[in-house]
Amino acid sequence: MLMALCLSSCSSLYYAPNAQNVPVFKEKKEARISAAYYIADDGTGYNPIEGIEVQSAYAAGKHFAIMVNGFKARSVEDDEMYASGLRHQQAQLIELGAGYFKPFNKDKLVVEVYGGLGLGEFKNRFIISNDSTLTIHSSVNFKRYFIQPSIGYSSSHLSVAFSLRLAGLAYDEKPEIDLGKFYFLVEPCVTFRAGWKSVKFHSQLQLSNNLTDTNFPQHRISLNLGICLSLPAKKNSE
Repeated sequence: MLMALCLSSCSSLYYAPNAQNVPVFKEKKEARISAAYYIADDGTGYNPIEGIEVQSAYAAGKHFAIMVNGFKARSVEDDEMYASGLRHQQAQLIELGAGYFKPFNKDKLVVEVYGGLGLGEFKNRFIISNDSTLTIHSSVNFKRYFIQPSIGYSSSHLSVAFSLRLAGLAYDEKPEIDLGKFYFLVEPCVTFRAGWKSVKFHSQLQLSNNLTDTNFPQHRISLNLGICLSLPAKKNSE
């Protein structure tokens, strides 16, 4: 009874949105690789998690691209904060995707639509009533299906894109944790890159809205900052 009560309380979270991979491709054989610092919050300001994002994408065809993404984050707190009852969280996800891209307006505007599947895990650990003998652990696995349309502007030194990820979360059944089996999310996102043709500073801001359960215990806003490497398409020699 104690376990079920603790795991269903506000001291547990069960989802953190990873960054959206928005490559803004223009031609076949282009590639993007990025690494970024990640931070997310549940909206209270008291329980952030931070970690790293690694994303890659490759334009395998004239209008077809594939992607692989990885994400891992955890709470950062000292022993005193943890002893006071603050939760400790760990989140990780790996996903595969593929989709369509099409440049317009002399290749300055790009429309993309990607879809795919991610496999994730979210862990919680916290102390009840400042008593170290009542340390509670929980762990849930989930699958996330997504469709992600976007529109972006791209030049040699600047790239700006707006994307909207429509996602379905399917959780493994765990009777001791009071979770539904499926949730539908809408996640608007803005991506900004600036720098040189091959190397750009990268930033992204994203909101996560659970339409199935507006009170679902999850992180609702995320930010990442990092570097994006662009590998241009190789031209055939004459």
